[in-house]
Amino acid sequence: MPIQLSLLPIISIDSGEAQNLDISIALKKIYYQPIGYQRNAKKLHEASLKAGYDFSLDEVED
Repeated sequence: MPIQLSLLPIISIDSGEAQNLDISIALKKIYYQPIGYQRNAKKLHEASLKAGYDFSLDEVED
């Protein structure tokens, strides 16, 4: 029996949302690491740069 294309689910992925999720996960890993303490967005941004990420300060603040 051939597969009917109309019965296959279509999953749409918003690339902007996916990028925001990736940023959020990376920043959470930095924020919750046992070493250091980032008490504000600027400190978290600096820590993300040291960790090799290229996030803007606006992305970190969001």
